[in-house]
Amino acid sequence: MSIRKRLGKGVPEGSVPTKTPVQKTQEQLVFEKYFRENEVLLKSVRSIMLGLPVTKEQKEEVRSTFADEVLYGYIRRRFYPTYKDESAQIGGLVDVYLGVEQMCFNQLPHAIEQAVKYKEISLELTRKGLNLLTDPDSKKDQINLDAYIKSTEEDPLQVNLLGRNIYIRHIDKQLSVLYVVANAERMTQQEVARRLQLDSAQ
Repeated sequence: MSIRKRLGKGVPEGSVPTKTPVQKTQEQLVFEKYFRENEVLLKSVRSIMLGLPVTKEQKEEVRSTFADEVLYGYIRRRFYPTYKDESAQIGGLVDVYLGVEQMCFNQLPHAIEQAVKYKEISLELTRKGLNLLTDPDSKKDQINLDAYIKSTEEDPLQVNLLGRNIYIRHIDKQLSVLYVVANAERMTQQEVARRLQLDSAQ
């Protein structure tokens, strides 16, 4: 079920919502524990995953937060889902490579090469970003997104730029979802839509 449906997107405007209690999942409870009314922490996470300047205090807060293995497991599944996730319900399997086939089917060779290579770059960045949550000072996982902006002579298909941009969007989008899951009870439908960058009229 989508975030929008779980948060009552289908309730007509002006109607009185039902009082039926919604059973929260363990994932929702964990996200509420760490991220409810804590956008500052989410911004620190974003800065670390995008290779932006952060203070020692920010690093330590992120490191101590993701020392919680349960939280880190949920975050990994959201940012880097895999078909190997045995906890996924039937019909709910997700994998980071699903969707690539749509970019490759019946396309010219250079388009296939572009799609596969920029996907790989974005996935490598995601792996590094996730590693930085538990070890923000990791030398091998440091991220410099400016290094992915190359000339067309050096990168004719601009796979580095595409991978970089997809990664940035992915991180910000997933953090928006985390904020909504953790704070939904205190948000209006308009706020939820804005956070998820959706048209609330849809």
